[in-house]
Amino acid sequence: MKGRKFLSVIATTFAVMGMAIGNINSKAEAQQVLESTKTISGRIDSGSTPVGVPGRGFHPGVEYTFEANVGDYVNITAIREEGSSIDVMLVVIPPNISPPAPIDKDLDGGQRETFEQKSINAGGTWKVRVVSYNDKPGNYQLSFLLKRNDQIVQPEVPLPLADRVMKKLNLTATACSSPDLVAVIQIGGETRCTTGYPKGEYVYEQASNTLIAKQPADSNLALIKTWGLNTTACGGSVVSIMIDGKQYCASPTNWLNVGEYTYNRAADRLDPLNQNPPVNPEPPVNPQPPVNLDDGGF
Repeated sequence: MKGRKFLSVIATTFAVMGMAIGNINSKAEAQQVLESTKTISGRIDSGSTPVGVPGRGFHPGVEYTFEANVGDYVNITAIREEGSSIDVMLVVIPPNISPPAPIDKDLDGGQRETFEQKSINAGGTWKVRVVSYNDKPGNYQLSFLLKRNDQIVQPEVPLPLADRVMKKLNLTATACSSPDLVAVIQIGGETRCTTGYPKGEYVYEQASNTLIAKQPADSNLALIKTWGLNTTACGGSVVSIMIDGKQYCASPTNWLNVGEYTYNRAADRLDPLNQNPPVNPEPPVNPQPPVNLDDGGF
């Protein structure tokens, strides 16, 4: 030991104390929030921003944060990964910038360092700096354990996208029923309903963070489908059908030739707008049974 004390707390004893820490996560980024029971894999190199080590200047490192309450148990351990040559250091800074208790430890850094407080005396946002004291690049793992009222704090389960969107829009979800009674919202393949929005059907648009009114289904498309026609893009050799002033296009069939038609809704039939006869006029669009004419008995 050096016998020196600083306002930051830097520990070197690896004391896992039987805590079950798992789930190695992806590479860390600056200001990432630590989650209890999780271990982060990080790297320090020439691209890392220098961070301050009280009394020892600035060195390349990565800074994290975590939230804690007064009386919480905190255990943070930084380990240099095998094959790396960094002298890893831990600098833990409470919300009030003063340490919970000065600890006389070896401050030269090394392979492993642990910060442990059984009952912290400052609640709020803490900062944790992992530093390469010898300024060399390398990988490390940072584990974090938080206990509150002698119970391990588990990481929060992230809300589904639909619930996060509802919260973002300040809408309260309710039981889904008819669009005449509630607002029915499609969010990323999930459905949420609310009474806090005008009644109807909506689709969430992420780019604009808004709800777009869902267009009603086109009943004419359903009608064309009952005729056995497959709709297609207009243009080229297609069957063009005008229904209620709107153009629809379909692939030709053995009973309906390429050409232009209009739908006579009153008679429930298609009337051609050109002289191209169908390849095979039978069956008609809506085939009718033959009519038996009374020939007077002959």
